[in-house]
Amino acid sequence: MSRQLTLVVQLVLLVAMAISSSSGCGDGIDLSSDKVTNSSFTGIYETTTPFIADSTPPQFVGGTITLVQATDSTLSLSWPTATDNQSKPEDLQYELVYSYYFEDVNGDVNSQTLAVPAMAWGTNTLAKTLSGLENATTYYLNVLVRDQANNVTAIGSTSFATKATSLSFSTGQNAAYLLGQTDWAMHSIPSPMDLTNRLMLPLSATANATTFLVADAGANRVVTYPIPLTSPVPTATLAIGQPSLAAGTAGTDAAQMDAPNSVFVRGNRLFVADAGNSRALLWKSIPTSNGSTADLTIGGGNVCGESSMKTPGGIATDGRHLVVSDSGNQRVLVYNSIPTTYPAIPDLVLGQSSLTDCTSSATFSNPQGVWTNGTWLAVADPAKISINVWKTFPTATNQPADFTLSQNISVNTASWTGLLSLVAPTGIASNGIQFFVSDSLKNAVFVWDLLPTSNTDGPTKVLGQPAFGLAYTASFSQAGLDTPTGLSLSNGALWVADKNNHRVVGYLP
Repeated sequence: MSRQLTLVVQLVLLVAMAISSSSGCGDGIDLSSDKVTNSSFTGIYETTTPFIADSTPPQFVGGTITLVQATDSTLSLSWPTATDNQSKPEDLQYELVYSYYFEDVNGDVNSQTLAVPAMAWGTNTLAKTLSGLENATTYYLNVLVRDQANNVTAIGSTSFATKATSLSFSTGQNAAYLLGQTDWAMHSIPSPMDLTNRLMLPLSATANATTFLVADAGANRVVTYPIPLTSPVPTATLAIGQPSLAAGTAGTDAAQMDAPNSVFVRGNRLFVADAGNSRALLWKSIPTSNGSTADLTIGGGNVCGESSMKTPGGIATDGRHLVVSDSGNQRVLVYNSIPTTYPAIPDLVLGQSSLTDCTSSATFSNPQGVWTNGTWLAVADPAKISINVWKTFPTATNQPADFTLSQNISVNTASWTGLLSLVAPTGIASNGIQFFVSDSLKNAVFVWDLLPTSNTDGPTKVLGQPAFGLAYTASFSQAGLDTPTGLSLSNGALWVADKNNHRVVGYLP
């Protein structure tokens, strides 16, 4: 019999067995397995592996995301190979996701809808370099893996920071950018009819890659400018907290503000310490129209309480913690995750023994500027003439600071040696290498080119004044300041809210 005829006969027999099985006979095709059986005929196709639907996700057995290299704008990462109960390792696909915020990449795979995919699903892809990142910024990351049945699991969240770049400033140098006034000769307060491209008592400024924002306390709003700033004197685009750039009336609803003291942006989320309303406001994305309503209110009440605030001064986040200086209650509130519902109760409080006691002024009397990178925390208090610094992020209520920069700080520079007496430290900024403090009564910003680690570590430069050790007089010149308050570092510059000159100035290295 030819080979072709043999194959035909075998096929006929298989069909006959199937018909026999469906009519109740014991031989045939067992539909519960991949095995063909016949009591008198074997050898055509046989396997003993039962058919089982794959619902088991792959697993990472040991290992985590590894930082291979960091620069000031990139993170090079790698991760181990996962295993699966059915798919071969080389058939598994991987996706790297990242965010400015821990909760976006933490938890199960279904909770990571806000994270940014850094790459499309790639077969057997075990490394990736993220580029175009912000300087001195912590990013939160996770790696997802899926098998051929589309089961997905995550390796687990982690975080890495881009490197900081030191900025080289000179004592007494001119500012490069001017917001809120039309030229360097102007320093007057605008009239209520002249708010469209003017600022009135600005207290804080911040920026991300696309938007510059100013807490314009006197006009009860946050003003935005597009980035890149198109000229040394840029034009405002919209007012958050007001129906238009020409309006400046205080209000109490979630689309209004009353003397906002501080503004902070990380990624695309916006945080405002709305002092006059004794609350903080959160927008999940930076508004693109005037008068946008906040997504969440934190605090309120103008009293001492677990979920209350009283004239908050400063606000900051590292993407995991939220820190608010609750100035009127002489305390600093720490949330170990970004609040998502109202009311939000802090996880711990600094400066008081509990969340319901606000009587002590031993640590704070009027805390204002706050800065944290998730490890260090610094709080400026002009009333106590101090800057309290924690070199490890606090984890307990009323945890004491590691050291305090106070009234007399040793300064040793080429141009001046002596004791610097702070008078009203108000704003703080840092890139993890350098440290910047505004003194609103000395009309100056002091620059530490290395992070201070004790009260004996003094600043190396001063901005707003021609030199150390002078009278520290106010000035509206291009090199001068009058009552500087909030500080921030972004887009390669140091930004200073120059309150009584009704402007924000930017210094370029």
